[in-house]
Amino acid sequence: MAGKKMCKVLIVDDDYVNSLMARKMIESFGYEASTAWDGHEAVDMAKTGEFDIILMDLNMPGLDGLQATLQILQQELTSTVPVIAVTADSNSISKGLHTEAGMSDYLLKPFKIEQLKEMIDRYAVVVE
Repeated sequence: MAGKKMCKVLIVDDDYVNSLMARKMIESFGYEASTAWDGHEAVDMAKTGEFDIILMDLNMPGLDGLQATLQILQQELTSTVPVIAVTADSNSISKGLHTEAGMSDYLLKPFKIEQLKEMIDRYAVVVE
């Protein structure tokens, strides 16, 4: 019998509407989602080690997504958590800034629900 995919996703975005929409989509896939509103909150929440994937907006005030990712990936509990860059700035992606920060992948905004599902499913954890 094949295992079931499980996933707890941390959505990091300072835009309320973007966060809400992403959360509703992820929950419609049968996964759990939590929200952090800035990079500092994301680092604190990630320290718990309870997230399987982090969707990280790159452009946020204060601690941006790249700096937050660097801090998250330096922690022992979160050093292997896939962090997915989420941005409308294709220039940042083309420059490879997300890979320099250690991010696993990226989604360009606006994305379609199918694109988000494919991304989450790619990194979801299979449990027996």
